[in-house]
Amino acid sequence: MKPFIGYDVPQQELPEKWNNTKKIAISVKHEIAPLQTAEVSLIRKKIILFDVKQNNFREKFRLEAPFQFDAEKPYTMIDKANQQLEALEQEMVHMQESANLFEVTVPDHKQTQQCRKEIKLLKGLWDIIINVRSSIDDWTKTPWREINVEQMDVELRRFAKASSEFSSWHRFFFSHFESKTVSY
Repeated sequence: MKPFIGYDVPQQELPEKWNNTKKIAISVKHEIAPLQTAEVSLIRKKIILFDVKQNNFREKFRLEAPFQFDAEKPYTMIDKANQQLEALEQEMVHMQESANLFEVTVPDHKQTQQCRKEIKLLKGLWDIIINVRSSIDDWTKTPWREINVEQMDVELRRFAKASSEFSSWHRFFFSHFESKTVSY
């Protein structure tokens, strides 16, 4: 009687073959241990370098992002920062995959996450600013007799509601914007 089709190994030899297989596995494990240790060390170095890289990106982002009311080409700046951040996030994903293979713990990259959050907020904020500027430009071109005060009031309330969705630094930024635009 054959236990499996295509195998002619007598059942008495199975424990001996299994013990040989375990010995080979232990031998291979000892042979690759230095390679695994070297790879773990390399991954940890990459994590440290990535941490420096993300901190540098964060500082550069804080200096160059369009946080000021008078920023020129804010969408271009936001898009450039977004592309750089996407590359950084992609690098982080590859690093995490490698780290998971070798059971290396990767710390949370809060700087990168904070930049992602701020890019989304800045995009929304500049959408509002452009909308407000456009409305004010339209209002300044409207003849006095055609001004619809109620419609202007509704739009101003909508702008105020939209600006309240942002955190405190965004509120400061928006209130600075409002004070500048009202003086036109």
